[in-house]
Amino acid sequence: MTAAVLAVRVLIVAAAFTGFGHAVLPGGVRWLDLAYWSQISSLLVGAVAVAGIVVTIVERDGRAMPAWLAQLRGATTGWALVTLVIFWLLLGGDYSSPASALEHLVTPLLAAAEWIWLGARRRLAWFSPLLWVGVPLLYLPVYLAGSAVSGPLYPFFRPGEDGFGTWFVILLLVFAAMGQVVWLRSLVRSPHHVRSPHHVRSPHHDRPHATIGPDRS
Repeated sequence: MTAAVLAVRVLIVAAAFTGFGHAVLPGGVRWLDLAYWSQISSLLVGAVAVAGIVVTIVERDGRAMPAWLAQLRGATTGWALVTLVIFWLLLGGDYSSPASALEHLVTPLLAAAEWIWLGARRRLAWFSPLLWVGVPLLYLPVYLAGSAVSGPLYPFFRPGEDGFGTWFVILLLVFAAMGQVVWLRSLVRSPHHVRSPHHVRSPHHDRPHATIGPDRS
């Protein structure tokens, strides 16, 4: 189990960072490269997968899932799914280059597959998807700054033009919807989940306690 978890997370790291490298290294890394959501989501997915690898090695248990890691995995999975959907529906869905294929298709699918397989290993709070929308909100000033330098980064999302506010609301709803889908997976118990040794009940646990005198409860 641990080896399989490590293998999947190594694949995610490789896809995320290789895609990012193909996207930014040929022309030299510029701050404007980080104004694209594809690059940001790839870096975040890769970084969280690295954290997952470290936790798995330290805990020596493929089922280990601290609360903070579960939240970050859920968040980055939702963000990656937004990258997948928006690129396919609104940006042409051209996966002919390595950067495009890795950032917009392979990395989101691997992140989603790992989440479907492992889940969160705990019930995430109902408001988790609302928290995850915070990063896209923080991304808006970055997008506006990048668009001011080079023109609209995405042709359908043009600051200052009619429809910009509408698209902003639509995108927030897409982020919230993907977060909700990811959160719902955290409510489903994985079929291969096994309790850790400290949660195994003692065979004497269910025996009634001896009482002295009449039971007045």
